[in-house]
Amino acid sequence: MQTLAEQAVAARTGAIVFDVSDRTQIELRGVDRVKFLHNFCTQDIKALPVGQGCEAFVCNAMGRVLGYIAVFAAEDGLWIETVPGVEAALLAHFDKYLIREDVELHGRADELGELWLAGPQVPDHLSALFPGFAGDDAPLLSQQTFVWGGQPMRLRRIDWLGSAGWLISGSQEAIKRLQTALVERGVIAGAAEVLESLRIEAGFPTYGQDLTADNLSQEAARTERSISFKKGCYLGQEPVARLDALGHTNKELRRLRWEGTAVPAPGTPIMDPDSDQPAGLITSAAPVHDAQPPAIAAIAMVKTKWNSPGTPVKFATDPPTIALVLPAAV
Repeated sequence: MQTLAEQAVAARTGAIVFDVSDRTQIELRGVDRVKFLHNFCTQDIKALPVGQGCEAFVCNAMGRVLGYIAVFAAEDGLWIETVPGVEAALLAHFDKYLIREDVELHGRADELGELWLAGPQVPDHLSALFPGFAGDDAPLLSQQTFVWGGQPMRLRRIDWLGSAGWLISGSQEAIKRLQTALVERGVIAGAAEVLESLRIEAGFPTYGQDLTADNLSQEAARTERSISFKKGCYLGQEPVARLDALGHTNKELRRLRWEGTAVPAPGTPIMDPDSDQPAGLITSAAPVHDAQPPAIAAIAMVKTKWNSPGTPVKFATDPPTIALVLPAAV
């Protein structure tokens, strides 16, 4: 198997595949599915055409984040795709508000598997296996459906790393066969720790780690991608709109990077380099596996005073480590 550094290089210059079958997949069916989900997330689901998706937040009545999801519209249903381990909580949240609507909620994680592919050579491999695959011409968060090996497959463009990537969802058995076929074609099989490092370096937040129910949607620094201010009422809209009218948050997610080998734990405080004033908390950190000299990337929730790109912050090591604040996402 390739080294971690070789895998990171493949994600930037070649093609790599990760098995992410532990992620949550929920299907909504029924004639009221669009109207229902529209009322419980921050995006305009009613405007979502078949074959297209969007990012969104699921909020409680106080505007706090209960989920950070991708939604994809199909002919006969809506699909929610998000982090592992939240299926039960999301289903319970939605079910609480189901009264007479014609909506069926189905957790599909136990029956479906999922791959995520990244790298500039991926479209060539997928085009060979899926004739008609749109490749780099596919819009961001679009969904294409194919039959491969007699099984339906959903190919979704989702750019976790700031460059084109594809999620592929299908039966667990078909996903295993597809991964084998991709590796036989020369696609590198990636380790989970490499995907985590690449995710952090790119600044893509994970719910439950970088974002929790303690956060407001705008603190994720993904407002333009994930929140519609033109749609009608939805659960949590009032505090989200109030914060937008205020014009700024008190803190937001940002990327950090510095040279070194020691990886700080989540929750490590960051401070002003001169005054030692609290500036925020690191939420995720990992080595940049192909960096020379060695480097660490992190995501941090940074207070407004320090979250402009280029601002130095420090955290406690001996001697103290200085890191530069980078934009929220690549």
